[in-house]
Amino acid sequence: MRLLLIQPRSEIERSYPISLAYISAQIRQLGHIVKKIDLNTTTEAELLRKVSDPEINAALISGSEFNPQWSLPYLEQEAIRLAALLKKNRKIKVFLSGPGPFLDKKRFIGQKCVDAVLPPPFFSCFTEAFVSAASRKNNTREEADETKISGKRNSPSGDVCAGRADWNLFDIKKYSCSAAVEEYPYVPLITSAGCSFSCAYCASPQLSGRKWVPRKAGDVADEMMLLSRKHGAKAIIIEDENLLCRKSHLSALCKEISLRGIKLPLYCHNGLRPDLLDRKTLAMMRQAGFKGITLSIESLSPKDLFVLKRCRSPKRYIKHTIMIVKEAKRLGFSVGAYFLIGIPGQTTKEMYKQLADARRLGFETAHFSILKTVTGSEFDVHGLESSAKNQKSLPFSELAIIRRRMYFIFYSQPDVLMKHIAFAVRHPSRLAALAKKAFHYLRQ
Repeated sequence: MRLLLIQPRSEIERSYPISLAYISAQIRQLGHIVKKIDLNTTTEAELLRKVSDPEINAALISGSEFNPQWSLPYLEQEAIRLAALLKKNRKIKVFLSGPGPFLDKKRFIGQKCVDAVLPPPFFSCFTEAFVSAASRKNNTREEADETKISGKRNSPSGDVCAGRADWNLFDIKKYSCSAAVEEYPYVPLITSAGCSFSCAYCASPQLSGRKWVPRKAGDVADEMMLLSRKHGAKAIIIEDENLLCRKSHLSALCKEISLRGIKLPLYCHNGLRPDLLDRKTLAMMRQAGFKGITLSIESLSPKDLFVLKRCRSPKRYIKHTIMIVKEAKRLGFSVGAYFLIGIPGQTTKEMYKQLADARRLGFETAHFSILKTVTGSEFDVHGLESSAKNQKSLPFSELAIIRRRMYFIFYSQPDVLMKHIAFAVRHPSRLAALAKKAFHYLRQ
């Protein structure tokens, strides 16, 4: 089979298509031929030209990346539009992959242009699902055998895929545009998958399984060396959902990095749980070359933390989080944070307190996300308001205005603003991508 991998155009930034890189590695191992196209760097005319190749048997569109909170509606709509476009031009099989499509399979497979929805590529069940979908007859759609979509279960389970990503698939130099990473180019990397926590607003366990499975530290270190020596990577962003689930994994990874003399700066921007960090772990990470971390704080309000089921003891969580932020800054980390607004029962004043907390703790970057009902989360299964004991939140349109103001106030602080201006002066080639990203957040 010849499979065409498609990355839809993004409204925000050109992040390296890590999901497609893992998919490519697994498909090639099965003996299939992989072609690719990224619509962030080329045109739809080129896509149609590639699809017209009679040797192309199927196409796989990445509906979004691996994080369920990144299930962006516009990206999923774009994936469906592209699937319809492909079907219109050629009767080939069209598969979707990504958190949104996988968590809401019935809605996506209900589209006549979609033949199958595949699970995340970080588990062995992806290969099983792909083989099943690829071998299915053209006139047989996925609902005929729903059990094969992810092995024998509704959510992935089993070993994390041992194979590395196919780093030859895309040129890493075209995908580095974050103002939080000084080095260029940088690449994302996965060292573990799965999440055993039960936060009410998140669907990570439904997406990647409750069993947390790490890769071997030596294999990860080998991949880091390959990225540095062969592909010219100058920094690595570890994108694990739950890097701190087992500290022995992080300890082994730091040890391997030190033993091999790997000097690549490392970042954790997918959100580290502050309650799983301590002074010893921070010191170990800093010594191994970790340079920046982003904490998934969500809120520093006991009431909000209770609604989100973020922790058992909100007061202890808040106190520990503040200590971790201060210690990380003392050790020289660049520290950012994720906050949630629109939590049921949260008043406008309490939302702006999130902004005040971000400014008070001196974060270099801050992300203010509107709480959305993610398919498969507790808020989705039981209903957002019933899960939060009938506490309502503001309409989305009002929350969007509040978020825009929060972003503007935070990033117009003199010290934060000057840092970003200095970054733009040092890296003029990345200015356009950064401006596009800033514009996107301010107009949301």
